Amino acid sequence: MNHSHFFNETGKYTAKRMPAPKGTSVKFKDVSDLFELRADLQDYKPSTVEQFITIYKRCFDSACAYEVEVEPFDAVIESNRNNFLGTNSWLKKYWSDFIDIYDPDVLEDEYEWFVINDNVAKAFIKAGIAKKKELVDDEDWSNFFSNYKLSELKTIVKPLGIKVSQSKPSLIKELINYQENNTPLFPLPIVIKFLPTLNTLLKSLQQQYIADLSLSFENFDYPREFKAAVWLDVIDCNFNNYIVTELAKDILLSFSDIDGVIDKPSTVAPNTSSYSTQESTDSLIDIATTLEQSIVIVFDYVDFKNEPSSREFRLDKLVQNEYTYLHGFCFYKNAARQFRIDRIQGDIIIKDTGEAIPKEDIVSYLGINHPNPIIKPKTTNSIKSINTRDNYDNSTLNVDSLDRKVSLLLGIGVFIMPIIFSWFTLRKGHSIRSKIVSFSWLALILLVNYPDNPSS
Repeated sequence: MNHSHFFNETGKYTAKRMPAPKGTSVKFKDVSDLFELRADLQDYKPSTVEQFITIYKRCFDSACAYEVEVEPFDAVIESNRNNFLGTNSWLKKYWSDFIDIYDPDVLEDEYEWFVINDNVAKAFIKAGIAKKKELVDDEDWSNFFSNYKLSELKTIVKPLGIKVSQSKPSLIKELINYQENNTPLFPLPIVIKFLPTLNTLLKSLQQQYIADLSLSFENFDYPREFKAAVWLDVIDCNFNNYIVTELAKDILLSFSDIDGVIDKPSTVAPNTSSYSTQESTDSLIDIATTLEQSIVIVFDYVDFKNEPSSREFRLDKLVQNEYTYLHGFCFYKNAARQFRIDRIQGDIIIKDTGEAIPKEDIVSYLGINHPNPIIKPKTTNSIKSINTRDNYDNSTLNVDSLDRKVSLLLGIGVFIMPIIFSWFTLRKGHSIRSKIVSFSWLALILLVNYPDNPSS
């Protein structure tokens, strides 16, 4: 680790976060809490590199100790930083349109055709990743008119003498009949089907994303625990990108000795609920539970870009790895989607009954008992007991043997409110003398204020 990063202008060690990479296509940021490190540096005042590193590794001894924000693959595409896309820079312009319909399984279906914006369709055809359908049929027209809102369809059909007080499917059917039997109101839509070259292109970009992120570590000697935290967040922020998450999981295997990265899967008891639980055999397991009967829920959501939205969602499945995700169909986007529970704002509303369920209780509400995830939540301690301090030569400094000095603020606190601040002297490192003085003062204050009934 580059310890000089933690020097201040006076030559003393100070609490700092890890630096962000410079000149790279993929960005990450350390947002870890420095309270413990700052307190230890103030109390122990390290004067050598060995002393500082020992203190630092006490505070950041696992991947879970760090909080990291990594730029997701989608954001890198949209920024095209450092010409990330190369000759495929057109994808930046149309990425938001493309991502709404992208599904690797659907795109490989030879019968799946899409009606999208003409300019977007032309760009995809020009790029050689899609081909145009020669004959447009009623199903294509139906998909075309489905992009209109019901109010817009009523405005279109009103001058044509078509009854407007109909459902959306009925209005679409009437419009298709009118198009076939009269002068067409609309030009033929461009209907496209994606080619296998698209998945090849996307896979190469996803591999480049991982490779560029790996290069980001070369400009600074980051601790292995921090690198592991970065790859864990890559999985989190790209949860809807299978290729990226699998590549990141492969890299994480080389960090299996880091506390908080991988735990051995526990034995799973037979499933006794009305749901079926499936586990992958991968070394990093996602626990998936499919509901026998889907339910429709409503909630407010804030995505990774901090953009809020209200969603009506058909919940089909829950997936648990580092976080818990809701999988199903989003009526707002009219597409399959998944949402992280911790990003939901407020309660989850069950549409049929109107019940308001706290998001923390949705799993138990559904009667699901998940086994422990293989990737640990950052709020829990690892079942492993790998301690970085055990692997470090502490011959030059035994932090546990150093006397933690009573700071001026703590001394004032003990003097004014000993019933609260005396307990702070019980922290590891404070001398026996400090503890005796502080608690003797506490006892004296109690005896003075409660002479007749000290136990009160």
